[in-house]
Amino acid sequence: MAFSELPSPPRPSGMQGRADGAKPPSMFRLLVGTYLPFVLSALWAAVVIRLIARDPRYAIPIAIAALIWIVPLAISRMRQRRLLLRGNVPEVLEAWAPMLATTPYPETLQPLLIATAYAANGWVEQAREAARRAHKGEAWMAAEEQRRIVETLLESFDGDRERAVRLATELSDVPLPPVGVFLRRRISALRAGLGALARAFARTPNPGDRRILMAAAKSSPLFHWAFSYAAAVVAVDEGDARSARRAILGAPNWPSTSVFHGFHREIEQQLERIEAIKRASAH
Repeated sequence: MAFSELPSPPRPSGMQGRADGAKPPSMFRLLVGTYLPFVLSALWAAVVIRLIARDPRYAIPIAIAALIWIVPLAISRMRQRRLLLRGNVPEVLEAWAPMLATTPYPETLQPLLIATAYAANGWVEQAREAARRAHKGEAWMAAEEQRRIVETLLESFDGDRERAVRLATELSDVPLPPVGVFLRRRISALRAGLGALARAFARTPNPGDRRILMAAAKSSPLFHWAFSYAAAVVAVDEGDARSARRAILGAPNWPSTSVFHGFHREIEQQLERIEAIKRASAH
């Protein structure tokens, strides 16, 4: 399933065939879907280099064409990133409207994507309400990955945190979808980040989880603050006030509807306590 790159949401693995219990994508489909776009891009780059090597005058029109394509795309991505980092869910959903309008199986996937936007920004009750509206029809099993992501976030923030760890572990075992190499890396980073997030809120982090969380926060603007607060929790537990402050630097002024509002206040209080202890021990 291909969603718009606007929200860069997680993508349910293998939309075709999963709903009726069919087997995962074949090895041929996996190889084609994963590596063919990369190979074609490499071949196109080789053609461009060969043209320029034959006649350097080709460099000017090729550079202009590349700029015409790349610059608007880069500007659009920067705007999208700023939008997602503001944490304003109604604003995000308004921007997602064109993508949501063309989503297949809308009675199932639209509520789940809306729930994802709410959950990623700590709006727990709104996320649960949106998820409850998802129709358990043809696409329900195919959207298992999306559902697990939402459930992992909600249980981590305000629920059964041991269950969140189990959900994240199970999600990491789901086969990756047959998509491009770079997208596979993003999905892998997201799954690893969810596992580290669940462990952080369960207060059972693994060595290196803070690094995983910060990397996941950089790669996924939609989940940036969820991963950042989890990284701050790990840093606070380790007594590293500087890293915790760095993790939540620039956070929005969260409304009371978001659990991040309370998380932020609690983390700040813990940081003041840690810094007070360090000041006292220095004298």
